[in-house]
Amino acid sequence: MVSFKYQGKVYRSLKECCQDLHISYSKVRRLTRHYVRAHDDPILAVRWVTGEEYISYNEQKTEAYYKDMELAAERQMKFRDSCREKLRNIFEG
Repeated sequence: MVSFKYQGKVYRSLKECCQDLHISYSKVRRLTRHYVRAHDDPILAVRWVTGEEYISYNEQKTEAYYKDMELAAERQMKFRDSCREKLRNIFEG
């Protein structure tokens, strides 16, 4: 990543910026992964997390967002299946 300027200070990386502002780097990365405008300008994701700007409900999403939602649904189904199986074993066993 190229260095950038935020609130008058030059940062060499997004991680450095997040550490300096005491915000979650993983949350900022997820926003840059899921939203097109934040992907193009990561400072926008920093502004969203710090509360300087708000995410619009109709913000355009990236392909990675839909892939992540699909994977999350699969993980949720596996978790539910394992819970059902454990309960079945408890009551039958």
